[in-house]
Amino acid sequence: LGSGVDFFQLSEKLSNTALIPSWMPRRTFLLLVSKEVYRVAAYSTIPWFFLAAWVEANSGYNLWVRGGCSIAVTLFQLGDSCRTTSHRDYLMIYISWA
Repeated sequence: LGSGVDFFQLSEKLSNTALIPSWMPRRTFLLLVSKEVYRVAAYSTIPWFFLAAWVEANSGYNLWVRGGCSIAVTLFQLGDSCRTTSHRDYLMIYISWA
């Protein structure tokens, strides 16, 4: 049985190993991994996938939809890996950008 708490709310605190890229300003990194950005990316990933599938099935390839999907997935994975130190969704990033 679950606790009734949403899965994404359980992992809002950053882990001790949130590694920042050397080229990225610290402030930008902290904004990108903030819980507000993380939640939006986490909850919008699946709708972006559905939208991308629907657009491609009905009107063909659309760069804007694919780009939005890839950005949402990338932001979600950045926030998730900084919270859980998990790397399970990297393949999803590569596929979405391909």
